Amino acid sequence: NLPGFVSDAGSYTVSYVSGLSSGAGYNFNAGAGLAYTVSQAPLNITAINQGKVYGEVLSFGGTEFLATGLKNSQTVGDVTLASSGAAAVANVGSSPYVITPSAAKGGSFNSANYSITYVDGALAVTARPLTVSFTAPTKTYDGNPTAPVGAFVLNNVVNGDSLGLLGTAVAAYDSRHVGTAKPVSYSGLALGGGAAANYSLPPSANGTGAITQLASVAWTGGTSGDWSNAANWAGSALPDNDNVAAVIIPVASSVRITGNQALNLGNTAIEVFGSNFELDVIGGIKSGSGKIRALAGNISLSAHSPIEIGSGGIEASGGITLSALTPSVDSTITL
Repeated sequence: NLPGFVSDAGSYTVSYVSGLSSGAGYNFNAGAGLAYTVSQAPLNITAINQGKVYGEVLSFGGTEFLATGLKNSQTVGDVTLASSGAAAVANVGSSPYVITPSAAKGGSFNSANYSITYVDGALAVTARPLTVSFTAPTKTYDGNPTAPVGAFVLNNVVNGDSLGLLGTAVAAYDSRHVGTAKPVSYSGLALGGGAAANYSLPPSANGTGAITQLASVAWTGGTSGDWSNAANWAGSALPDNDNVAAVIIPVASSVRITGNQALNLGNTAIEVFGSNFELDVIGGIKSGSGKIRALAGNISLSAHSPIEIGSGGIEASGGITLSALTPSVDSTITL
């Protein structure tokens, strides 16, 4: 090895210098040339591991590699890289895919000086994230917050894949009460379809919907019971917060209904078809534009806080009694 001397790989002969002389009278004859070989240096070209999302096309730039074993600060310009996972249709289930490097060229190196070993890399294909949009559900008030799961659209689907939701999805309004643009939460979401394994979907989503007012609900609690107990109303459709336009009390005999809290009837009308009707609550009683009417008897409203009768008024074929029973200046009766 001569300092500063670089030879390409190959076979060479070293020739002896001729014309040498000696002051002592010796003669020098040139000897035969010395053969020597510069062998190729080992060079590893390793493809760098890559990742992509299902449905994307991965384009190699030719620089996604590591070169190990280059001499004298030499460089490799680019490498041919290929993988079946680079296509948009490459499935998640077959991941990881092999990245095959070949044909290193360019830069300052001379490929003839190296014994090149190409080392494969890996390409990971991950699931494509989806979101789901639901058609806003609408239902008539029924006393519970369950929302119907209607039509939906899966967003970010590619490759013409056919996907759907499994039958486990459920939806719920933020409350059971009547309203528009009510928040709706969806849960139990899971994908179905042949390409489902290539996608990911959060198990829950949000939307909006509406609950419309129920026209009427019948009392089923017999001759006595608690107004606030949903089991005393047909279909458990508890009439509060203006959720029901009219309450029908069809019992043929006198009815006494109690309540453990203030009762705001809103604009709900009350139709009593039996004889007498008594409503006794611990809190106050407040009505609105709905009429309280007994067709065949007396009406008695008893409260332990103020009673406020709205524009709908009270009508009875018999007498009407209003009692604010708490001895307080706040226990007023307002018509």
